Order: sequence, then C-alpha cells, then structure tokens
Amino acid sequence: MSHFRFLHFLLPAACALLAAVAPAQTIERIARLDGFQEVPVVVTPARGLAFVAIDTSANTLTYRIVFGGLSSAETVAHIHGFAPAGSNAGVLNALPLGSPKCGVWTMTAAQQANVLADLSYVNIHSVINPGGEIRGQIDIAPDQPTFCYGDGTGTACPCGNFSAVGDDEGCLHSGGVGARLRGYAGPAPSPSLSSDRLVLHVLRAPPNTPILFFQGTLAIAGGAGSVFGDGLRCVGGNTRRLAIKQGCGGQVGLPEPGDLPISISGGIGTPSTMNYQAWYRNPPAFCTASTFNLTNGVRVNWVP
Repeated sequence: MSHFRFLHFLLPAACALLAAVAPAQTIERIARLDGFQEVPVVVTPARGLAFVAIDTSANTLTYRIVFGGLSSAETVAHIHGFAPAGSNAGVLNALPLGSPKCGVWTMTAAQQANVLADLSYVNIHSVINPGGEIRGQIDIAPDQPTFCYGDGTGTACPCGNFSAVGDDEGCLHSGGVGARLRGYAGPAPSPSLSSDRLVLHVLRAPPNTPILFFQGTLAIAGGAGSVFGDGLRCVGGNTRRLAIKQGCGGQVGLPEPGDLPISISGGIGTPSTMNYQAWYRNPPAFCTASTFNLTNGVRVNWVP
C-alpha cells in the first residue's frame, strides 16, 4: 500500500498532462452480417459481426470484422456505399481476407457523413456467391445504459488520468484515451433470455491486448466504482468471468461467431439486471505500478 501511495503522489503531474490532451470524437457502431441482407437474398448459415470506431476528427473508420460458416471459400470482402439497406452500391474500401479482419479505412469528410447516415455496408463474397454471401449495414448504435466513467464525475482515477466528460469511458490508458464498453441489443431495447442478441463491444483499448469480459450482480459504490489498477472497478457482487478475447485495433466483441450467447455464458436463468465491464492489459507502467486498466460499465436488464 505504501508503494502505491508513493506512486499516487509521484505521478499525478505527468498524468494530468496526458489527461489534458483532448481525445478525438469517436462514434461506435456495429453491423450484423447475414445472407438476408444481400440483394438478392442468399440462403446461408453464415453469420458475422462488424465492429467499427469512427474518429470524426481524423475521418477514419477502424474495423474488426469476424464471421464464420461460409458455404464456400471467401474470395473478396469490401465496405460498400452509399446505399440504404435493400439496395446495392459500389466498393468504397477493400478488406483483407480471413477472420478476424482488422484495419483502418481513411475516409473523406463526405464519405464519413454518408457512413454516419447509415448508408454503408460490409459485404463478404465467396466462390459460390460471388456477388456476396453475407452483408451487414453499418447502422446499429449502442442501446444499453452505461455508468462508472473515468472522467472525475464519480470516483477519481488513481493518478489524475481522467477521460473527457461526455466520452463515457474508463480512465485513460497509456495511449492517451480511455477504453469504452458498449452494449447492443437491437432492435428490441432490452435483451431477451429467449432470443439473446446482446453484443458487448470494447473500443479504444490499447491496439493488441487481451481483454477479459466479466459480469456482476452489483455496481460498486452505487455505480461510481473503486480504484483498481490504473482505472476503476465498476462491477462487483456475485461476479463471473465470461471470456478472454484477443483485441486488434483496440477493439473486440462478445459474443463473436463461435461464442456462446452472453445469457448462457453468464448463467442467467431468470429475468434480472446484470452489470458488465472489461479488464485489459496495459503493460507500460505510466500511472500506478499496475499494468492493467478497465472500461466503463454497462447495465443490462434481461427480460424473459
């Protein structure tokens, strides 16, 4: 404890300088990929998810795309636009082959405006379906409530490494931004135990770090959290580890194709309210002596 206190008083000036750097405005989205969104429709068991983080200052879209079950080998993959769901459009950006796909697309300001208007989509093409086997419109915004931010409005971050108010994310990590956790149930606002489509999405984490998703029955300190490592632990009570995933480009999701639904991995048998958070490695000892940090929390009301 004495060592922690020493670091707590030694480093705040350096961390305060880091916190003073204004983070870029980032908007998160996901796309659910399937054959039903192809034009014309393709009957296939294949499914996928695309996670994106759109930096509106730099005009970049950072993506993580995971899929499985194609009826034949993947040939090419693209981000297409600009067209609404149910219409086809040309290629905007070629994607690498394989799953997961991770990378960054640098857009023009006009292209970014159209992406934010829900007019772009991811398309995975295969030998049997050269026009595309699974497709997903990049138009699903987070819809689950968040809490426990590292912005100083609740429990203070351990060395003044505060994120910006309004970014709704964890305390800053060594990259100068806070990692976020977001939840998507859509189209229904509450995840259903009988039809679980909940997806958790971490973004703005260090580029290639392992990330642990966990669930708890309580929000610590009424949702303000308590100091833990370089950040705040928000979730407590009866806790359960859900999965450890390898991030890329600062992003990872749960569940991704091949993972159990969250209601099953979380052992949720009856309607209840659960809290979620992600814990990640951050090896540079820039704040405390710890080499880990956490996202904000997400609260989920499970219905029948």
